Amino acid sequence: MPQEPTCVITGADGVMVPMVTQAEKAKRRKGRARRRKGQPRRRPMYRGSDLPYKEFKLVAFYDPSKEHQYAVGTSGNHRVLGRWMRQVACKLHLDQADLAYSVSDAAPWIQGQYRIQLPMLKENILDYGHFRDNVIKASQGVYGQGSPESRQWREQICGCVLEQGPEQVLVRVAALRRTLRSPAKRKALEDLSKFMAPRMEMMRYPEFLAAGYEIGSGPTEAFCKTLTGRLKGQGMRWDKPNAEAMMALASVRSNDLWPTYWDIQRKIPA
Repeated sequence: MPQEPTCVITGADGVMVPMVTQAEKAKRRKGRARRRKGQPRRRPMYRGSDLPYKEFKLVAFYDPSKEHQYAVGTSGNHRVLGRWMRQVACKLHLDQADLAYSVSDAAPWIQGQYRIQLPMLKENILDYGHFRDNVIKASQGVYGQGSPESRQWREQICGCVLEQGPEQVLVRVAALRRTLRSPAKRKALEDLSKFMAPRMEMMRYPEFLAAGYEIGSGPTEAFCKTLTGRLKGQGMRWDKPNAEAMMALASVRSNDLWPTYWDIQRKIPA
């Protein structure tokens, strides 16, 4: 990233990584031959995970041209990722940017860390694709999956939010709900309204588009695949420390810092 960027977009997300469970490790240990007298002690094994999958959290920074990108990931909780947010933001001089804003799926933990760690963000935008997914779910609940009516209604709603904003969407959803008697169909629309209600400020898409903001989190989604691609090979299972180390290397490579990293490593005394 440039030292004084004119515009920086940031996004955060979580992705599941396959882990070795403690039960699997116990089974492996049971089948291992006992160490013979005089043999060196084996390196202690890391403790296995309690579940077969764990969420790794990521944050990405990039400019509108996507020429400059910087992403990091961690197996830690939201507070750990929040500290990474702050460190990377300082490194990129985010407070000196003419414009900085976020595009994310608006998960509560993401928004909480943005408020604490990146108060310089001008706007926090709900990823349009995430909104559309919820509209599709509601349309299928009302009109049935794959029906022409379902496709037509969701396109009308998605067009409405882009042209008129979220308030008009809620008006349309409420009007349709009043015409329905099926509890399941009414609940599908109620779920959409409940999803939108706390995120209205993040869905001012007409204003955002007019100001030139991006409303999609494509680069962040791409980093979710890039940084975890090596971790999700067929049949792979990981210890958390090893997965964290591999993700760190993937981050270095994705951030175009591979030569710089190894130049630094070569200068470190053996």
